[in-house]
Amino acid sequence: MSWNPIGLSGRMLDAIMAAQPSIQFTPQGVILDANAAFLDFMGYRIEEIRGQHHRMFVEPQERESEDYRRFWEALAAGQPQSAEFRRRTREGRVVWLQASYIPVRSATGRVVRVIKLAQDTTLRKQRDDDLESQLAAIHRTQAVIEFALDGTILQANDNFLAALGYTADEVIGKHHRMFVHPEEARSPEYGRFWSELGHGEPRSGEFCRRHKSGRDVWIQASYTPIRDVAGQPYKVVKYASDITGMVVQRQQVELLSLVANETDNAVLICDAQGLTEYVNPGFTRLTGYGPQEILGRKPGSVLQGRGTDPATVARIRSMLAQGKPFYEEILNYDKQGTPHWVSLAVNPIRDAQGQVQRYVSVNANITATKMRAQEDATRLSAIRASSVTADWDERGRLIDVSPMLLAVLQTESIEPVRRLLEGIATSLLSGDARARLMREGTLTQELELSTVTGRKIWLAGRFNPTLDMDGSLRKLVLYASDITATKQTLERIQTAVDRINGLAMQTNLLSLNAAIEAARAGEHGRGFSVVAAEVRSLSRRSAESAKEIADLLR
Repeated sequence: MSWNPIGLSGRMLDAIMAAQPSIQFTPQGVILDANAAFLDFMGYRIEEIRGQHHRMFVEPQERESEDYRRFWEALAAGQPQSAEFRRRTREGRVVWLQASYIPVRSATGRVVRVIKLAQDTTLRKQRDDDLESQLAAIHRTQAVIEFALDGTILQANDNFLAALGYTADEVIGKHHRMFVHPEEARSPEYGRFWSELGHGEPRSGEFCRRHKSGRDVWIQASYTPIRDVAGQPYKVVKYASDITGMVVQRQQVELLSLVANETDNAVLICDAQGLTEYVNPGFTRLTGYGPQEILGRKPGSVLQGRGTDPATVARIRSMLAQGKPFYEEILNYDKQGTPHWVSLAVNPIRDAQGQVQRYVSVNANITATKMRAQEDATRLSAIRASSVTADWDERGRLIDVSPMLLAVLQTESIEPVRRLLEGIATSLLSGDARARLMREGTLTQELELSTVTGRKIWLAGRFNPTLDMDGSLRKLVLYASDITATKQTLERIQTAVDRINGLAMQTNLLSLNAAIEAARAGEHGRGFSVVAAEVRSLSRRSAESAKEIADLLR
C-alpha cells in the first residue's frame, strides 16, 4: 500500500529516512520497521525488534509512568511529539536522541502508523551536562554575580548574597559601588575598572568589599566579560571566593612576625627532626647565641647543661616523638654558662596529611619567678612540717595531712582519721558555712576532737579556700594550733574559781549567822558584830574577784 506522510515524493522521503536513524511503529507503539542507521546505532538486528513494543528502549521506571502512557495516547490521537529522549541500546548503554514522533494518517484520516526521525545527541548532551555540572559546582562553592556593562547588578547567587549579607531584592538593579568603600568608588581607578570591563578586558585579583554590616570582606575574584554571538561584550560575570579568613591570617602572620622580632621571649622554629631553622632576636638576647651558632643544630644540645633535669629532657623527647603540643619548665645555660630557667611552649605544625613538618617553641625567661616559687615552696614545706595542717578538695575529700596533725591525733597514717577530718570539711562546705567561707575568705573555728586512742583534744583552726582562676573553690586548707594544754589549764582554773565562789558563799552565810547571833547578845555582842561585818565584806569581794576571773576565762 502506498502512503506519503508529508506530501513528498517517495524518492525524497526515502532520502530523508536514510539520512538519519528512523523507526516505524503502530499507533500502539509496536515496532514495524527500522532503517539501518537506527539498527546500527541501537545495536539490534531487525528480527530482534520487529513486533516488540517501543518500551524495550525505555528505562524501566519510565515504562510504567503515567507520562509514558499519555505519550502514546497522544500519538495515537495524531499529535506529534518532539523532544530530547533518554534511551538504552542493546548493550545497556545510555544514549540521548533528539527525536520527532510523526503520526501518519490514512486517506480517511485515521492514524495508521508513527514514524520516528532521530539524531544522536549523546555527545552534546554529555558536554552540556558536564558544563552544567561544572557551573552548578561553581555556584555551590563560589559567590557568583552578574552585571550589566555599566556595573548594574543583574543577578547574584546565594553564596554571594550570604558573603555580603544581602538579599536579592536589596542588590538587583543597584550599582556595584554599593559593595565598595566610598573613597574607592569616587576614585579614577574605579571608573577605569568598569570602562575596561565594558571593552571586554577581564580583571582578577584580591578585592576588599563592604559587607552590609559595614565590615570588610576580602574576596579573590575574576570579572569576566561575556560576549554575544557577534563577539560584543554584553554583560560581566564575577566569580569570587571569600578569602577574608586567609587575608586576616596573613595579616596575623605579618603581625606575629613583627611580634617575634620585637619580643624578649625566645622564638625557635625547628624542622621535623628537631633541627633549628629560625631563631628571633629575643633568642640571642636570652642566650647570647647568634642565629649562625644554633641553625641546623638541636636546641637541647646547645642550651642544656649539668644542672638540667634528665627526667625533664626525657619528657620533652617523648612529647616531640608523639608530635603533641606541650609545656615544660627547664634549666638551660646561656653562652657564658650562666644557668637560667625557661618555660617552653612547643606546638607542632602539620601539613594537609597531618604529618609534622615543624615545631614552634616560645621560651620565656622565668628565672626570677622560679626562684621565688622555690623559696615559697621551701618556706611552706617548713611551715607544714612544724604545723597542724590539712588539705581537702572542693568536695571535702581529704588530700593531705601534715605529720604534726597526725601526731596530735595519735596516728601514723591518714586512714584512721580520714572519716573524722572529712566530716569537718563537709560541714564547712555546705549551706551557710560555705557561703560565708567564700564571701569572707577565711573562717576561724575551735575544734573539739578525739584522738585514735580516745583522748579529747582542742585545735584553734583557720580555714582558707584556694580558688581557681574563675573564682570557683579548688581546695580547702586548714592551719591550726593545738590548744589542748591551754584548754585544760583554763578548765582547771575555772574549777578553782568555782570552788572559791562556793567558799565565799559559805563564808558570807556564816558571817550573816554571826551578825544575827551578835544582835541577840546585845551590848555584849557588839564587837563580834563588827568582826562579822568585815568577814561578810571580805566574802563579797572574794565572790566579785572570782566572777571577774570567770568572765576573763570565758
